[in-house]
Amino acid sequence: MRFRKRSESGQMIMMAILIILCLGLMLAVTIEIARMVKARGALQKAADAAALATCASVDMPFYRETGTVRYLPAAWDRAQQLANANAGYLTANDIGVTVTGISLDAGAMMCRVSVTADLSGLLPGFLDYSATTTMVGYAKARLQSGQ
Repeated sequence: MRFRKRSESGQMIMMAILIILCLGLMLAVTIEIARMVKARGALQKAADAAALATCASVDMPFYRETGTVRYLPAAWDRAQQLANANAGYLTANDIGVTVTGISLDAGAMMCRVSVTADLSGLLPGFLDYSATTTMVGYAKARLQSGQ
């Protein structure tokens, strides 16, 4: 009885295709992760800008008279404007940025602004995943009571 030797030609092609598919999948995942990191960075930049705008919107005459810190009526609108203006990557991808909270730690004179965006639009369409992300920006209010 003679054993017939099977031809193994074509085995390397199958291995090469499998390796290329795996590398392509890893590249796609890496690109998606990089997009999300860039989006989160843009959202943080928007939160920081909104916090600076909020600190600039402290009612100084009221503070000088009473020593109590409060915001001007337009503080929220100004924070929203600067958040939108500093969310370049997000607005380029039709992702809205919303200021969701403004607070002040009067003891430390720190303005805190929360900014939220739904980053689901950056994900591939077949992923049914809610990617609502909130970032918080802080800024120090520099108040001078004299003058």
